[in-house]
Amino acid sequence: ECLDGYGWWIFFTYIPFFLIINKSKYKAVWFYGLLYGYVFYAVYGIWMAAFHPLANYIVSILESLQYLLLFPILKYAGSLTRKRGYLIQSLVLTSYYYLTQQGFLGFPYGTPSSALWNYPALIQSASIFGIWGITLLIIIPQAMIAEMIDKKEWYGKDVVIYISLFILNLAIGNFTIEKYESRT
Repeated sequence: ECLDGYGWWIFFTYIPFFLIINKSKYKAVWFYGLLYGYVFYAVYGIWMAAFHPLANYIVSILESLQYLLLFPILKYAGSLTRKRGYLIQSLVLTSYYYLTQQGFLGFPYGTPSSALWNYPALIQSASIFGIWGITLLIIIPQAMIAEMIDKKEWYGKDVVIYISLFILNLAIGNFTIEKYESRT
């Protein structure tokens, strides 16, 4: 049993998500969104049964309806440019996570960045960009990989830029932690 979880998996879980969106026809992509939203929250939200027996079912239904709309929007966003639609998709998905956590009916659980709670060096930049910057850092490479697989094309410069940004984020995180620890 791993008490600290498997947070590093978050860097791989969105690849099939984007592949399904990119490869699906518009006629079917909404259904995959509905199915994904329901299954994800039914599994993820099992803990809500401790509050009320119907809580998980209600949240799963409401979230699945949001994903029913989100998947076609992500498909469209990816098709806006011949190349690098993954950037638009990444921004749309990050914006979706932001918007669905606002207001009275906001559901602030299940954000990709929360999976990295046990990797302090990776999340220090949240003090600058918030959890949305971390979420974007998680989503971009996966959307890029899905697009490269779908289009059978290698985006070498994009990969180098992303790896450089990831290393910079990690370096800033390590520097921040070392600076804090030296003060104590």
